[in-house]
Amino acid sequence: MTTALRLVSTGGTDGTELPPLSRWELHQRGAGKGERWVEESVRTLRAVERFAGSPIEYVTAVDVSRFLARPHLAARSRNTYYVQIKRFFDWFSANGGHNTTATLPAPRLPRSTPRPISDQQLDRLIATRMHHRTRVMILLAAYAGLRVHEIAKVRGEDFDLESRTLRVVGKGGHAETIPLHPLIVDEAHLMPKRG
Repeated sequence: MTTALRLVSTGGTDGTELPPLSRWELHQRGAGKGERWVEESVRTLRAVERFAGSPIEYVTAVDVSRFLARPHLAARSRNTYYVQIKRFFDWFSANGGHNTTATLPAPRLPRSTPRPISDQQLDRLIATRMHHRTRVMILLAAYAGLRVHEIAKVRGEDFDLESRTLRVVGKGGHAETIPLHPLIVDEAHLMPKRG
């Protein structure tokens, strides 16, 4: 679902009449950033505003530190929020504002250990009754090594069933063609050819 950005103009033509957060959102969309990234970043920045009790352009480094130090935040959430806030303030300082996050250290992330499932667990999962679409997503993760965001972008036209390959758009918009496991080929024959 795509949300339209509604901007209210007060007469200027260069966008400076918009609040900084609205200009940043427009900048992110114009740069082609993913819809989910933009929406979640704006949501985080709005939460910082509510937490600090002031518009984002008046938020201090102490406000950001207090926001990130909330005890219920998991380490990964804290890190994600930090990146979203920092990217806004990096953009804001490059466009005439100040960089509130310039001296703030990035939150530490604990080392994570991969937790792959066993072959038996995968077999049990695949044998479970589920929606066809869910089954295809699991197969793409397990047998093609796709990440969640890559799976979400897969379309029927990305499959070449004759050559048994899949065109995948990965991080940074880089496209690759990868070979398909026979289970994925079988399931792909049952999927729409477009969309």
